[in-house]
Formats: sequence, C-alpha cells, structure tokens
Amino acid sequence: MAIEPILTSNKKSTLEDRKVKFSNGNDFSNPDFNVSDTDNAENKGSHKKKKRTQTQRLSETTVLKCRTLQPFMTELERADKASIDDIISALADYYINQGLPDRQKDVFEGMYDINVKRLK
Repeated sequence: MAIEPILTSNKKSTLEDRKVKFSNGNDFSNPDFNVSDTDNAENKGSHKKKKRTQTQRLSETTVLKCRTLQPFMTELERADKASIDDIISALADYYINQGLPDRQKDVFEGMYDINVKRLK
C-alpha cells in the first residue's frame, strides 16, 4: 500500500532539487578557509583593544538639530567637522554637569562606571 500526499500541486517548481551532504554532522565551517595559529593569537589580543560600538538610528530632524547646534557649542569649536557622536557626547556631558542635582550626578557616575567595566 503506497502512501499518497494529501496536497498535490499541478504546477512544476522552477527550483532544482539539490542534495546537501554534511561531512561532519552539524559542522558548518568553511573547509576552504584556513586561519593560522599566529593569526588567531593576534586576533584574540587585538579583540580586547577594539572599542565596541552600537549602531543606533537617529531621525533626520535630530541629526539636523545636532548639526545646527554645533556652531554654538564651545566644546566643539576647534573641531572642523564634529561627528554626531561628538555632539551627542557633549550634550550628554552638559546635561550631566548642569541638569542633574549632585546626588543624581553621583548615582549616574557610579552606574556609568559599572557599565563601562562591563563593556571591557
């Protein structure tokens, strides 16, 4: 007794059937890509030195505000073209120093130090 599929399709697929063979079970590494042990040691050492960054989307109006505000920021006078990161960092520093009461500033600095240590 043969088992027949419940759903059948009259259309032929344009995709070709391909068989995939795994030589080592679940090993998905590229066998053609070889890295020497010296490269691995260098990468491990340099990995700790790299600064982690996080990509964040900013709206066009926020970027426009930052770029328009840049000439008025004395912290960025000597920079020919400050990056958005520089501008936001200067704004955050200004708010921390001017907008937070001393107690909240101390709490912020403690939290910031803990988070910086986690990044390392």
